[in-house]
This record gives sequence, structure tokens and C-alpha cells, in this order.
Amino acid sequence: MILPRGWVGLLALAAALAGVAIWAGPNLGLAVPAGAAAVVVGGLLFATGWPRTSELRHPRPAPVETPDPTPTVNVRLAFASGALGREDLVLLLDKVERAGPNPTLPVRSADELHALTSRPERDFLAYVADRLGSLEEET
Repeated sequence: MILPRGWVGLLALAAALAGVAIWAGPNLGLAVPAGAAAVVVGGLLFATGWPRTSELRHPRPAPVETPDPTPTVNVRLAFASGALGREDLVLLLDKVERAGPNPTLPVRSADELHALTSRPERDFLAYVADRLGSLEEET
């Protein structure tokens, strides 16, 4: 088992103080403070987070920071999701239209959204292309 440097030093200090306390024997003036110091250093050793054996063998990897998805990533994921991403595409197109040429566009009902997303693939892609074309013309 390989210990980090800080723990090795604390472990060596605790062992040395315990050795002094044992060596002092009946000399209480030396044995009691050395023993008490050994207990304090041992407590520090465990209070600083004694590493688990599994962590020593397999250290935890640093967390990976992922950036917030951009609109482009969201659109790509929606298209890659097939039928499951259709609702996201329709809602994204609605959001773009509300932000641009038609800020009063009403929120779609669940039935209307289902009717749009349950179209055959070719029809749905034609709907998306037409909608993008009209948005492009209006902006």
C-alpha cells in the first residue's frame, strides 16, 4: 500500500512518539506527554481522511466539465433521436418563431403536437423544411 507523503510523515511521527512513551517506561514525566502526543497525531492522521485502500489503488478521476449544450447541439441531438426528438424540434421552431417574426404564436396543444410528431418521417421532414423556409423569409 502506497501512502501519500503527508500521511507517511504523520504515521512516522505517531510511531516515534509511541516508541518514546514505551521507552520512557516508569518515567511518567516523559511517558505521559509522549503518549498523549502520539494519540493526538494518530487522531490527526484519521481526521485528515485516511485513504481507503480502493482509493489508493484506483484514484478517483477528476470530474469532467461539460459545457452547456448550444442550440446547434440540441438540434443535432433532436434529429439524431429520430421520432423521439420530433417534439423537441417542433417546440424549438415555435420558440424561434416567438423570438422573431411572430411573438404572439400560441402554445401548441398536446393533441396538435402529437399530430405533428406522429406524421410519417418524410412528411415530418417536409414540415420542418417548410417551417424553416418560412422563418427564413420572415426574418
